[in-house]
Amino acid sequence: MHVLRIVTVGLVSAGLLGLTGCGPAEQHGGATALVIGNRQNMPAPTLTQAASTALKGAIERGDRLVIVSVTGEPRVVAQSNLACPYGTTKACEQFTKQRLAEIPSIVTKYPADAKEASLFSAIKVARDNISSLDGPKQIITIDSGLDTTGPLTMKDLSVLDSDPVAIGKELKAGHYSPDLNGISVLMTGLGQTAAPQGRLTSPDSARLTALWTDVLSEAGAVKPVQIAPDSLPAGPRAASLPTVGVTKRPAPPNPKNLCRQFRFNEAQLGFAPDKATFVDRNRARDALRDLAKGLKETGFNVVLTGTTAYKENNPANPLSKARANAAKGILVELGMSAQRILTQGVGIDWTGYRHPDGPVEAISMRLVLMDPTCPR
Repeated sequence: MHVLRIVTVGLVSAGLLGLTGCGPAEQHGGATALVIGNRQNMPAPTLTQAASTALKGAIERGDRLVIVSVTGEPRVVAQSNLACPYGTTKACEQFTKQRLAEIPSIVTKYPADAKEASLFSAIKVARDNISSLDGPKQIITIDSGLDTTGPLTMKDLSVLDSDPVAIGKELKAGHYSPDLNGISVLMTGLGQTAAPQGRLTSPDSARLTALWTDVLSEAGAVKPVQIAPDSLPAGPRAASLPTVGVTKRPAPPNPKNLCRQFRFNEAQLGFAPDKATFVDRNRARDALRDLAKGLKETGFNVVLTGTTAYKENNPANPLSKARANAAKGILVELGMSAQRILTQGVGIDWTGYRHPDGPVEAISMRLVLMDPTCPR
């Protein structure tokens, strides 16, 4: 009788699932990485039907199994050989059934041990640990996909308004993306949340799916990237789990409180990448409409400051200045007097600038700052 045994990385043993020996001749083997988020802000991980089906195939092939924990510092927590140690089909069928019955307990065995979460980085760890192995390769994720650190951080959900294909290309061009060529990816639990993380709206859930699909496809994953609809179980998470930041959209500007700085990133205003033109002019109008109305009623002047994520080659900062002017044009369309609006471009020379870790974080550095000149 083979007993389920979990082993930590680096220990020489019979394996994660208590397996020894070689499988029957028809098993050729491959590699499967199970990437598990078990933390605050997402439901407890569970083995969904889609994941069970994928793991059944892994056991029948005799895959090498690697388990990665999704945290702010993702790492391999266990690994094993899934090959059947018996020589008959009937015995191996029973072996597969036993392993599938045992694996669900593994899913909850490794709670997060570090703050924050980066599924993107965890997928890279998984890739690094299976890419050199022979045979078909797959990565199965059980995670909400709401990264709060790393190259795909989404602490500001307005980044979901950006072009997901462009983000995927930028991540690849900047060598942030893992090379997923030849690796299939199945994502379960995507967009599913638990308190204190708020529930995603249907549009944001769809945008999150599009972002992950395009980012992983650009990284070379076998198409299509599979997004399973299976639901994870609802319920509160243990307070002992490490803290994870809540991802949310910026609060809408309050036109009754105009004596402060307002920040609008390029996704909120809908700027085309590296341009001062709008992908959707109506998005910029919607973002600025209430402020324009409030400023018009109070008679305040306003200074618009354009910023960039990286230093501009021209000391006059033409891109950041042009974006400030584009935002001015929207305010004028909405009824403000052009004479009451001053524009400037400062590039990276502004309070609060930090060098971005990847193209997603760069979105939060490409801003139009709005400073009403309130009376003292």
